[in-house]
Amino acid sequence: MVLRKCPACKNVVSMESYCCPRCGIDFKARKIRRFLFWMIVLAIAGWLVYKHWWK
Repeated sequence: MVLRKCPACKNVVSMESYCCPRCGIDFKARKIRRFLFWMIVLAIAGWLVYKHWWK
């Protein structure tokens, strides 16, 4: 059985689990939110580069 650490409480959790049994964090939702956050950051950075360097 492969184990990983929960990013919130550092509890050891199985890779097959969908959420941490200790703190209840949902791993898939956290991954989606992190992905969306970085996509928005990259979009804003790209827009700023476009506006400042290609006038």
